Amino acid sequence: MKKFILISTVFLTSTVAHKLTAQNNNVGIGTLTPNPSAVLDLTATDKGILVPRLTSVQRVAITNPANGLLVYDTDSSCFFYYRIVLSSWVSLCTTGIGQTGATGATGATGATGATGTTGVTGITGATGVTGATGATGSTGATGATGSAGSGHTISLSWSPSWANQSNTGWQGVGAFWVNFSDLPLSGNEMRYTGECQTGGSGVTGQIRVLINGNPIWTSASFTNATYSSFDSGLVSFINPAGLSLVEIQLEGTGAVSTVSARFNTITFK
Repeated sequence: MKKFILISTVFLTSTVAHKLTAQNNNVGIGTLTPNPSAVLDLTATDKGILVPRLTSVQRVAITNPANGLLVYDTDSSCFFYYRIVLSSWVSLCTTGIGQTGATGATGATGATGATGTTGVTGITGATGVTGATGATGSTGATGATGSAGSGHTISLSWSPSWANQSNTGWQGVGAFWVNFSDLPLSGNEMRYTGECQTGGSGVTGQIRVLINGNPIWTSASFTNATYSSFDSGLVSFINPAGLSLVEIQLEGTGAVSTVSARFNTITFK
């Protein structure tokens, strides 16, 4: 029995000495000359170093981990070392970046920025369907009565023939009946247009119009020996309100030879 223990001890001592060399207070595995700056120098061309493998729960459960303690986390498949100044484990898979901490509280809302420029106007959409017709509104108040329309326009039947008279004093040269019942009873006006002339020098003529024997317009005197146009303009008159006689008269004075007149229109309204 003693012989077997002695042989085993010699064999083990020889084997360890072959694989592990200690000098200068450091250890070399796989090398006879460990690097003087290393406490442990592992040298191999077909093997690696296998550090302790822990789950995340096991890693964080280590009591008072030493600063720089290295483990391999099997849950995240990463190496972690402990930094005592941070009181936390640091992953080597995110070099220089620590673990993401808890999300901080939301900061205060910043001031509203300036309004941006208005964008271009979009295209006009299609016209919608016509809505239902609304209820008919109430009838409005009756407006004021408008002015009467144009009245009778009469062209004398003897135009373009001339109406002549060769005596002094007023002489009738034309008469016709007009029904004034269709005109309003107030605000009535008449207008006369035509031509006139005298038959020689020293002769003066005038024209006038009468309704039922009452003169309603008398022209200015004329002495022209050739025809000249005249226009009475609008002349107010009182509506006789019924069938009435309208007369045209001429008057000549002086050495009367002939006084002539022709009416183009007589308008009542």
